[in-house]
Amino acid sequence: MAESGKAGKVFDWETVRLILGEVRPYRRRFTWTGVMVVLLSSLVWIRPALIREAVDVHIAAGDMQGLLRVFLTVVGVLLVEALVQYRVTFLANWVAQSVSLDLRAKLYRHVSRFPLKYFDKTPVGTLVTRHVSDIDGVANVFSNGILNAVGDLLSLVVVMGAMLYIDASLTLIVLLPIPVLLAATRVFQRHIKSAFVDVRNRVAQINEFVQEHVTGMHIVQAFNRQES
Repeated sequence: MAESGKAGKVFDWETVRLILGEVRPYRRRFTWTGVMVVLLSSLVWIRPALIREAVDVHIAAGDMQGLLRVFLTVVGVLLVEALVQYRVTFLANWVAQSVSLDLRAKLYRHVSRFPLKYFDKTPVGTLVTRHVSDIDGVANVFSNGILNAVGDLLSLVVVMGAMLYIDASLTLIVLLPIPVLLAATRVFQRHIKSAFVDVRNRVAQINEFVQEHVTGMHIVQAFNRQES
């Protein structure tokens, strides 16, 4: 069975543009989800600041009343974050599944117009992989990919800004390993791309193997050639 798929660019803007084009019918919910992601990212500094106040001010001074106020505030912030995160997860997965449904319908209509010789040459397992695994990967871009990446980036910016405001020199020391981490991430990115393509090909091969052997059972039984 021939393997399909080659590792191309690690990040392709044209592919991203095409994928984002599929979200246009659901842009209102997608935009609202993005707004809530920004809200979550803007709240990321509050809990560390409250904990700092509790330790440096109230615990050091033995102020139990102030410590209780900080505790209740932290609980309130956690509840707000949990509610917003729940809504973000719900909307992101709703958009992802809607896009997945549209893509499956488009792919089915596209494949159904292929000539019969294509189906003679292409194993059914490969078609199943295209319809299931590959589209699930696109759906994951909307449920776990783009919004999470944007949220993490905004959280990083907010945290870095707060750290620079509190102590710029200490923040610069903390940032010293960043170039090494970026280089390691770049190397990992290249290897994970090849590994992903390899896994995709292996899944297609497994689907082909299972489909051909299950389908072949009827032929084997028809000629009474099964092993006793």
